Amino acid sequence: MVPEETCYRGAVIGLGNIGYLFSRDAKRVGTWSHSHAYHGCERTVLAAGVDPDPVKRTLFAEEFPDVRLFATIEDLFNAFVPDLVSICTPTAMHYPMFQEVASRPVRGIICEKPFAENLAQVQQMVHLARQRDVVVAVNHLRRWNDNYRLAADIIAQGGIGRLTALHAFYPGQLYNIGTHLIDTLLMMAGRRPLSVVGIQVESSDPTDPSVTGVLTLEDGLACTFAATGRRLNLVFEIDVIGDDGRIRVINNGNSVELYHFEDSPNYSGYRELSPKPLDVPGPGDLLMNTVRDMAQVLDGLSEKPACSAEDGYWTMAVIDALLGSMRAGGAPRSVAGLGTLTS
Repeated sequence: MVPEETCYRGAVIGLGNIGYLFSRDAKRVGTWSHSHAYHGCERTVLAAGVDPDPVKRTLFAEEFPDVRLFATIEDLFNAFVPDLVSICTPTAMHYPMFQEVASRPVRGIICEKPFAENLAQVQQMVHLARQRDVVVAVNHLRRWNDNYRLAADIIAQGGIGRLTALHAFYPGQLYNIGTHLIDTLLMMAGRRPLSVVGIQVESSDPTDPSVTGVLTLEDGLACTFAATGRRLNLVFEIDVIGDDGRIRVINNGNSVELYHFEDSPNYSGYRELSPKPLDVPGPGDLLMNTVRDMAQVLDGLSEKPACSAEDGYWTMAVIDALLGSMRAGGAPRSVAGLGTLTS
């Protein structure tokens, strides 16, 4: 058992929006940056910030004058080795920075989504984490959202029976909100992905396609999802049907609705859905939950973080297959298993 006073030192690489700047937005309630999560969590201390941009370092220093600042990762590790490192840089830098950080004696890495630029990079990151015995969390935040966790727990415990269908809406852009969608579908279903069909829809970002599609999971369970078209019109909803009921997470994760099938008052021999009371906790403080979860794993109290490196791999494997299907005019594509790629 780890003493309560044990604190893990956290370093944030990349002091942009999710690394630091989002928390300067007065309209945002709760913890919106990795820096503030390490600073606010009772199990961690914000020990360092790393960014080559002197303007970002200056802004950071205004709020955290006693936290050490560095321009490069090399400068950080020449000074000391933190316990936890958050990689909050643009996606193109995740892979090389992950390699550099994981080669050091750190204990844990929190990597922003998407995990990397492509599936081959992600596979190598998973293998490196295993070789170095580094705990890795991929920041698909809905894994640490108490409402989604409640819904996933009800499903896992058989609260709506055997799953028969899932459907979801998201704004679009596979490498942006789409990573959250695929990861959340896999979390809710609790099954590995097998194959996909993807059809491109209009996207506001030509570099990040929006895809509507079908994801087939183990046991033949089908998940359908639709891109609604505009990223800033934030619609993120998941509807899960089982043979005994239904659960919906709507209003962008702020509401959870539970239904059970009961004998229909309208049609003999049929059953209809009836709403059931549910104590909904609210989303919670997602980034704070992420850091606390990592501390629990380092304490030895949890086996792995809520969204592990392997979870991050499966999300990227689905996206890779969806892009292949989309480019082939909607032809089905298998999802590559982690062991099917060469390292």
